[in-house]
Amino acid sequence: MIAHSRGTDVLSSAVRELALVGRAGGQELGEEFRNSHIILAAPDLDMDVVSQRIIAEQLGRETKNITIYTSQSDKAIGLAERFFKSVKRVGRLGVEDLSETDLSSFEQIEGVSIIDLQADSDPGTGHGYFHSDPAASSDLILMVRYGKEPGAENGRPLVPGPAGFWQIEPGYPGGEIQQD
Repeated sequence: MIAHSRGTDVLSSAVRELALVGRAGGQELGEEFRNSHIILAAPDLDMDVVSQRIIAEQLGRETKNITIYTSQSDKAIGLAERFFKSVKRVGRLGVEDLSETDLSSFEQIEGVSIIDLQADSDPGTGHGYFHSDPAASSDLILMVRYGKEPGAENGRPLVPGPAGFWQIEPGYPGGEIQQD
């Protein structure tokens, strides 16, 4: 399941509700959905919302994986930060924006990867980078089509950071794509 921008609020709310209903009935969400990989691209979500929905509710354990694509160059998310008076919107989140407590919380989450695109590759608002930037598109394809996990050893040569954060370097992925 993939959502972009404000659609990430709808998707994360729906998955949270499904997880609550499933838990109340003694079922795991992963049992209901064969492929429960959730991708939040340029999420226009407040950090407090993500803390409650993903961290506190531990949605990562209910799904196969949650991947969040962020870019500090996303001007549309920057505008939403000012408009909604947010401390931080997740779509512009970088590891340097997190306190030690936040990093510790992210380290406790299973199955969540945050992919930080450092380049300013989308002209205009920078909000469509996940499909207009060749590196972000390549990473999405490696993950969705080939089922690759983050890390060079898994076929997605992202640069690892703390607490489930990864960075896309220029020229990513480079070399030949190995199909399994």
